[in-house]
Amino acid sequence: MKNLVLKYKGVGQKKRYAVIREERSQFQALANENTINAMVELQLLEDGEGEQHFRVSMLNYKQTNTEGMYKWVGNMHKLREKVIVKTGENGEMQSVENLGYIRNTWEKVKRELVEKHRGEQHCKNFIRGIGEVLKDKERFTNTLKFTYPFNNFFPDIFNKTLGQNQVVDGKT
Repeated sequence: MKNLVLKYKGVGQKKRYAVIREERSQFQALANENTINAMVELQLLEDGEGEQHFRVSMLNYKQTNTEGMYKWVGNMHKLREKVIVKTGENGEMQSVENLGYIRNTWEKVKRELVEKHRGEQHCKNFIRGIGEVLKDKERFTNTLKFTYPFNNFFPDIFNKTLGQNQVVDGKT
């Protein structure tokens, strides 16, 4: 399959996906176990020559790990509720098209997060960092394209055929 749009019968069609991911990692004394359950809806908005536009709606997102930085992921779910992405001819995410809407959502959520996480050591750094990422469309797109579950729906490297000893620098 060359791209995701081949699964869609036409503009306006929606598909829902139940997404489950289990993570287990340990590095020295740092251990992580996390299970993510999400319901994601993709709607084909435009099907142009060599590119498509999809609305990605996170209808539900739950994870078992709510410690440390993982609790921020759940709290920031609203930023990923409705994202419009433009894809290339191979189905890879090229850009987020509604960054203004996401920035407005961030301004509403930010006040709640500051209040909720006020006592945490790195709260101000997280808030500042998120604001910086949202300032630049390319930076935000590059951040989002490698996060779960966006990397499953709009994969970059998975659409490429690599030679046996070919070096990959992580860019598309």
